[in-house]
Amino acid sequence: MCSFQESLLLRLRSLSTFFLAFVLLHSAATAQTFPGSGVTNNGSIPNSSAGSLTPKPVNLGPDMVICPGMQVTLDAGYPYSSYQWNDGSVGQTFTTTSTGSYIVSVTDIAGNISTDTLTVLAQPAVIAAFAIAGGGPAFTFINTSSNAVVYVWDFGDGNSSLNPNPVHNYSTNGNYSICLEAISDCESKTTCQSISFKKGWNSGEQEHIEISIRGAGNGDGSVFVTMTGGASIQRIKLLDIYGGLVQDFPETAQSADNSSVQTGSLENGIYLVEAETDAGSFARKIYVSR
Repeated sequence: MCSFQESLLLRLRSLSTFFLAFVLLHSAATAQTFPGSGVTNNGSIPNSSAGSLTPKPVNLGPDMVICPGMQVTLDAGYPYSSYQWNDGSVGQTFTTTSTGSYIVSVTDIAGNISTDTLTVLAQPAVIAAFAIAGGGPAFTFINTSSNAVVYVWDFGDGNSSLNPNPVHNYSTNGNYSICLEAISDCESKTTCQSISFKKGWNSGEQEHIEISIRGAGNGDGSVFVTMTGGASIQRIKLLDIYGGLVQDFPETAQSADNSSVQTGSLENGIYLVEAETDAGSFARKIYVSR
């Protein structure tokens, strides 16, 4: 009996020793740290300084250009612990319709501070302008506009163009209003100019216009001026041989292409009769003698 009890005690001690060893080995295994991870397999994080976390700098993005009155929202991004804008606001985003420089300072959970600046600029105002070269039938339109990206031409005869500097041919006599619309991302501006086109007296064809003088030296003292080629008389001037003005007849036209002036009071001599027309000015010499 005594030997049986002693044998049982020895077996229980052996089992207790084995169980204790198993528990110790299992605890050591569950507390293992995975290399390079900074995390143990029991989910705990080893003690470390919070400031050792890699900081993430704030970035507002590139500067921007806005249209007048346009609203934009700046976003500092990334959930930082705190935000501070230069106007004192503390949100992650900042909304504005004004130009200027905007600065945000952020702090992350490790206490790292980062700052960024973004400048908001205004889109320059569009200026629409152009010049006209040539006398027809081909006219060149020289675009002198600024701050626009698209140009729309209206030539006044039902034709149009998107060419920044177009050349246009007119085929029918008349007065035309040429308009240019200059367009940017924000606005458009329009400017117009007028031209007159008449076949027979435009560039390269002026030789088809003639001024005819008759009546000089006749007893009645009248000089008759006739224009051919389609030009209309607007004013008649009488000049001496040096180009000095002797008489001016702004309202002497009797019809669109002929007129008359009185020369009865002139002294004998050589004079120039100059006709101002919608095609330009033309002159002829006359001799007055009695």
